[in-house]
Amino acid sequence: MWGIIAESLSASPYKKGDVCLGAVYQRYSYRDVVETARVVNIERDGVGITHVFYDATITSRCGSGAIFTDRRALNLATFRKEFSQA
Repeated sequence: MWGIIAESLSASPYKKGDVCLGAVYQRYSYRDVVETARVVNIERDGVGITHVFYDATITSRCGSGAIFTDRRALNLATFRKEFSQA
């Protein structure tokens, strides 16, 4: 019985392992650019691939403010590889 409950909790659309709905993550790229991601949805598509939908804010590390914001999506494996929790 506990296995079924644990499985249903781990299958929650609000948390996939270390990626949680509402959490903030960052990734750094060359040329001092920082992408900050706030997770707004986690869902599985029709073929079973889980995607992370997030609001992205692109800024410069030198503090010149937001360059732009956008809604983006990555598959869960790529999101985990690219981003770390802020």
